[in-house]
Amino acid sequence: VPQSSWTYLDQGSNCYFYATVEMPEITEYAFDMGVIKTYRAFNYSSKDAYQIELPYVLPHEYPIDGREGTDWLFYTETIECEIAIGHITFIYRVSDFDYELDETFVPEAMTFRCVVMYN
Repeated sequence: VPQSSWTYLDQGSNCYFYATVEMPEITEYAFDMGVIKTYRAFNYSSKDAYQIELPYVLPHEYPIDGREGTDWLFYTETIECEIAIGHITFIYRVSDFDYELDETFVPEAMTFRCVVMYN
């Protein structure tokens, strides 16, 4: 998902970003009879590649003014997905909703992996 593909859903509160990816491999048969797993992948084209199954939940902490030795702020980054016939919608949220205040924020580009299994 390139950074430009993230769309902000402003619903007044609990806003989030989403990106929809076409997945013709998710047929009606695969959807009804198969197993579909999704992962966030890191360093995908390298020997250091790894992946984390969705939902991806990562706590963060950072100093308030960017300097060590000060008070800290905390948030949790969450990525989940909605799987449908023919497409997947990835959803990005952070627990402090700071992106509701910073209208310039857009999630970074992300690599996802989808495994569709059926027989």
